[in-house]
Amino acid sequence: MDIGADLRKARTDRKLSIDEISRATKISASLLRAIENDAFDSVPRGLFTRGYLRAFAREVGLDGEEIVRRYRTEFEQQPDVPAAAGERSQPVEPETVGRLRLAVDMDNEATESRHRELIQLSVILLLVTVYFVGWKRPKAGASDLKEISPIVAAPAVQPAAARAPTAAAEVAVATAGRTDAPRHELTLDIQPQADCWVEATVDGTRVVSRIMKTGDHESVSLTGDVRLRVGEPSAFAFSIAGRPGRAIGKPGQPTTIHINPENYKSFLETQR
Repeated sequence: MDIGADLRKARTDRKLSIDEISRATKISASLLRAIENDAFDSVPRGLFTRGYLRAFAREVGLDGEEIVRRYRTEFEQQPDVPAAAGERSQPVEPETVGRLRLAVDMDNEATESRHRELIQLSVILLLVTVYFVGWKRPKAGASDLKEISPIVAAPAVQPAAARAPTAAAEVAVATAGRTDAPRHELTLDIQPQADCWVEATVDGTRVVSRIMKTGDHESVSLTGDVRLRVGEPSAFAFSIAGRPGRAIGKPGQPTTIHINPENYKSFLETQR
């Protein structure tokens, strides 16, 4: 029997509804129905699917590890089939390669996160050490300065009229050649139209990673590179600086995009 059918039977045997399982596991009802129908293409792959299966199985009294083992055997492991004589192997479609790479990225996410945290902690400790070393360094007093430079005379005080041209010239020199005006800070606003798993990473730091529901809202500052990983593109909606964003993928196909201050306009909806 299929994995989804086993879970459905166990649920109905216990007289539990999909909504009751959803409230207990915090998994959306649409994802639970997709699992019962073996529609795993509609469920975020990798760690997320396995976590959903364990939680679902636990609520209906099944062995979660056995369910996960069956899922990985049926849907994740592809047996090697030798090609027939004279038959050339077909190249792997880019879309399939992208899905496999996404699954591997999700499995390694925990390890990458620990590495980033260790690097950030090392940088913080280094900055604290430099600060305290500089703070404890003794400063030269007035008497020390007299001993070092006994013949330095006090600068002559110039009249205000004489100082004004010099100050104006210094300002002109300081600003000459500067064409970079202050950049207006952009904001990426995320507001899904239905249940949707979303992860946002800003310059390597993860700021959002959860299943967002209708009415949820997250704002991300678009000051650097923002990587968005979306489980269900058809339910995902966003805007940048108040302008609506365009569709970023096909329904049922998890998508990853990179947005930054240079390319964000290419992700906005074309104005007619």
